[in-house]
Amino acid sequence: MRECITIYNRPQICISPTLPTEWAITLLCILVGCIAITTTVVLLIVSYWERSVICHARWIGFFAMVLFCFAAVVFPIGFHIPQIGGEPYQLPTDHQVGVSYIFFVLALWITVISELFIGKVCLPHL
Repeated sequence: MRECITIYNRPQICISPTLPTEWAITLLCILVGCIAITTTVVLLIVSYWERSVICHARWIGFFAMVLFCFAAVVFPIGFHIPQIGGEPYQLPTDHQVGVSYIFFVLALWITVISELFIGKVCLPHL
């Protein structure tokens, strides 16, 4: 599979799309993180009947948060690909980070803050 583009009567450029290693790692972290979050929710539901699984749910949820944070750190390393033309952690001056990435990082901050809040305020009372 090849992707070809012609810009303003310049010679045609054809590339074979490949996912950079950094973005493949990011994708893997996000997928495993989603599985971990789903497992955490299931364990929290099960904890209604079996209190001993709460500890496991907390650790799996923490692991998911670490994976999402790692994905947010690794993703910008892939900005060096020719299609973007930037450097790791540095987009070209004519590019901007999209709103979805901003929301992703904001969601990570909310996750970290809520994890701290739950760990310090709610869980000691169980």
